[in-house]
Amino acid sequence: MTGSDDSKKLTVKISDETYYECLIDFTQSPAKVTSEKTYTYFGSGDEPAFGRGILPSVEGFSYDEACETLRTAGFTKIRRNDVATDDPAKAELVFQQMPPYKALTRYAYSTEIVLSVYTYEG
Repeated sequence: MTGSDDSKKLTVKISDETYYECLIDFTQSPAKVTSEKTYTYFGSGDEPAFGRGILPSVEGFSYDEACETLRTAGFTKIRRNDVATDDPAKAELVFQQMPPYKALTRYAYSTEIVLSVYTYEG
């Protein structure tokens, strides 16, 4: 790909569905890519065709809300790690997830997500 403009938009489409967009500044060497956006491509079915998605951050959610959010995003392998607390206000809160949320990082939908959850032992 070549060009000379300072801001050209690149759009990648699969079967007329936008999959990726970015801006390219050809006045820099090497060309600089900014404003990247990746979209989920479903192809002909309900499952995303590339088998990867952005893992949402669920820290601070209740365990049930966290599971629902992860399942909605396409992740189904969820494992709970209980950690005792003597504070009833923290009961059932997710305080850590592994792997952690990383902006623009796509994980395989088959990735096991471990949620560390406070369990009240009063």
